[in-house]
Amino acid sequence: LLNTASRDIILLQEILSYLFESLQTMTVPERPEDEAGGTLYKVLNMANMKRDVLIRVEDLTKLVNGAQHELQNLSAMTDVINTKQLEDVFKNVEANTKYLVDASATNERASASLEVMQMLLAGMFAFDIIDHISGGTMGLSTPWWVERWINEPIVARFPFLWFAINLVWLVIFCFGILRVMRYLADLTTGYLTLRVKVNAKINLEKMDSFLSDKPIDVTDSMEEPGIAIKKVAWHERDRSLWAGGAPPKIEVTYDVQYGFLLSVLFQLDKKKSQLDEDGLMRIFTATLAEHGVLEDYEPPRSKYAKQAKTEEDE
Repeated sequence: LLNTASRDIILLQEILSYLFESLQTMTVPERPEDEAGGTLYKVLNMANMKRDVLIRVEDLTKLVNGAQHELQNLSAMTDVINTKQLEDVFKNVEANTKYLVDASATNERASASLEVMQMLLAGMFAFDIIDHISGGTMGLSTPWWVERWINEPIVARFPFLWFAINLVWLVIFCFGILRVMRYLADLTTGYLTLRVKVNAKINLEKMDSFLSDKPIDVTDSMEEPGIAIKKVAWHERDRSLWAGGAPPKIEVTYDVQYGFLLSVLFQLDKKKSQLDEDGLMRIFTATLAEHGVLEDYEPPRSKYAKQAKTEEDE
């Protein structure tokens, strides 16, 4: 509304300026000497009419100027309201961020507590292993080898030595558990995710034939009037095709109605592969071209590949 009112006021100011200029350049003719012309001149009263119109133009100019000042006041009030709303949004974002920080700190404390509990359970399991080796909790008699190799030479002769051995076993066992847990955590990191917009014409029959040989994990379709989008995801298995490294997981999105490959998503374990962003896309497009899916398409080089190429040339 403010923009519309501002545009209308500008148009009114231009019209009034044109009227004012026209009135200033307008010249009132002299009174004719003949009787009919004099009578018409007196009836029209052009001088007074010009003065009245000029006064009305000046009044309208004042009214338009007043409307413009009122519009400026409304714009200032709108700026104040927008600023207040923006401050409220910032306060809400700050509060939500604080909640997220608190939740993150709570998760860290819970993670630390969980790790402590895991170590306690690991220690109990380590002591249970020592206890169950000799069948101590199963109501069985003590084996002869326990008496000969543990009780007589260690427990009976050296006080607290067997306890110290148990503690050493506890430390070794817990350290091994920690290493295994960190190894399992490292397996979930180091993945490369690459999303490429292709927007290239494809042969739908060849595309269906190409996908028929893949171990499809997920297929998702969306159909609306004038739109038919299909999304297919699979995990590659041919290591030799992907430079001998870990094969990536690929997800393609293409237009079934018009036959266009819209985008490709790669997920690759970089710890087990030497391929970069450029290598992934080039191998994939070359495979599609070999199967007749793509024609006359040159995959774009990523900025990472350009930097690597420049370093190699240097």
